[in-house]
Amino acid sequence: MNRRLQTGLLGLSGILLLLSALAHALAGWPSMARGLFASDAPAELIAALRVGWYFGSAAMMAFAAIALHGAYAVWRAQPAPLTALRLIGLTYLGFGLAAFVYRDFNSHFLAFMVLGALLLAAASGRQSASESRGSGKRSLL
Repeated sequence: MNRRLQTGLLGLSGILLLLSALAHALAGWPSMARGLFASDAPAELIAALRVGWYFGSAAMMAFAAIALHGAYAVWRAQPAPLTALRLIGLTYLGFGLAAFVYRDFNSHFLAFMVLGALLLAAASGRQSASESRGSGKRSLL
């Protein structure tokens, strides 16, 4: 894949990941909390779920940072974390597919599948040997 296209796809993936993380934290939890409070769920349960929910949001933000770092690295012809991005893409695609089926084909989960496929496409291929060795640094992933 040409470097310009890969940079653009990784950058787009990173921005979409960041926006979804923000929506997850700022809109998703308040909606979930209202439902939990309305169901008279115990306060301890709600507090524990809140911690897990926000950890998920933080992980999504970390995935966005990895994708944006990857876009920058590819743009600069430096080693990029393509293996990590493939794993994130597979996770989103697999989770989206499983949740889509489990939740009676709820279209919300199509977004996970699309984002996973976009990441996989953006991280496909390999960096050329000159790009991965050009800076004198080696990528761990």
